[in-house]
Amino acid sequence: MHFAKRLAIAALVGGMMLPVMAQKSKRTDAIMFLREGKVDQALQAIDAASQHPSTHEDPKTWHYKAKIYVTAASDTSRPNGEALAVGAYEAVKRAMELDHRGKFRGENQQLLMQTTFLLLNHAIAHYNDAITHLKDSAQAQPHFQKTADLLEKFFDAYQSLHPKAQELVDANLMKSQLPRPLLYFYAGYSAQQIGKNEAAKKYYQDAIAAEVKEPLAYIFYAELLAKEDSLQKASEVLAQGRKRFPDNTNLMDTELRLYQDAGKTDELMKRLKKVAAEHPEEPRYALYLAGLYEKQGNVDSAQAIYQKVLAADPENELANYNLGILYFNKGVEFYNQSIKERDLKKAGKLDKKAKSWFAKAEPYLEKAYSQNPKDQYLKRALKKIYLLLGKADKLSKLK
Repeated sequence: MHFAKRLAIAALVGGMMLPVMAQKSKRTDAIMFLREGKVDQALQAIDAASQHPSTHEDPKTWHYKAKIYVTAASDTSRPNGEALAVGAYEAVKRAMELDHRGKFRGENQQLLMQTTFLLLNHAIAHYNDAITHLKDSAQAQPHFQKTADLLEKFFDAYQSLHPKAQELVDANLMKSQLPRPLLYFYAGYSAQQIGKNEAAKKYYQDAIAAEVKEPLAYIFYAELLAKEDSLQKASEVLAQGRKRFPDNTNLMDTELRLYQDAGKTDELMKRLKKVAAEHPEEPRYALYLAGLYEKQGNVDSAQAIYQKVLAADPENELANYNLGILYFNKGVEFYNQSIKERDLKKAGKLDKKAKSWFAKAEPYLEKAYSQNPKDQYLKRALKKIYLLLGKADKLSKLK
């Protein structure tokens, strides 16, 4: 009805028919150029036809524009391949919107499927460039921006495909080792890098819902939630990640770090006690807990943990270091009191206590120093111990 009305108006105004026919001729030329392999001429002709009011709303125009752009974008020798891929996406989407009768439905679906791969290829190229320049934000940012934009179009195109076509796309993605869940993660990470946190969270949710095989999806999503003071939600996400990846310690480490950064010491210690008990093979959790006890002044609890770790692994460098320093600091504390004390009897008792602590520190600091001989702090501590304990032979070897 609308088309007939336009013809009637044109018939009344004689000269108005010529531009209409001219633009339809442009579209016909574009189709013929495409068939003859003259892609540049086809692009020029279809662009003119798609911009003119007389053919702008015709689904046939956009269908052929999509076909021509897909053909051009598929030529990897073209320097403007990315712009052509985006043009193909925009054209086929417009063609589908205008094709109310479904005349080109099947062909448009095929073109759209081709477009998804064209968009994806350019997105992955930008993502790889961004990762290559990750340490240089000025260079990485534009590539992350492009990745985010292209993947957004890719997922939109994918959602517009028939379920059977989606299955074909997914099968090809799996063959290329780029499963869709992983692409959600790439999209989320790219969006996060350019400050689009809401989009990033949505993509991370999509990745997790699709069971992405990438623990970082849980970690980065949790970090975003924690920044919004949603520490409980962040913890739940990480717990979900640990369930899927029980051997990945980074998930637990991230949760502990988030509680530490938030200053939630009580909750942090509660979790540390639990994870240390559940993972005795990972002494770093117990050592982390011991460090917190030290900060709180609970030396006895810290000492007990260090000794337990060393009983299982006498070579543990951090446990030797921390226990040795703990004892050394106690010795220094009593030594400083002794030299300030005017009562000689009391000073003698304090000095005796200091030497007792220094003697306890000695074997642990020696072990730690043997493992890290470049540590100047350890070297100075040992020198002080040897000097005060009268061990001249050991002191001479450190000079």
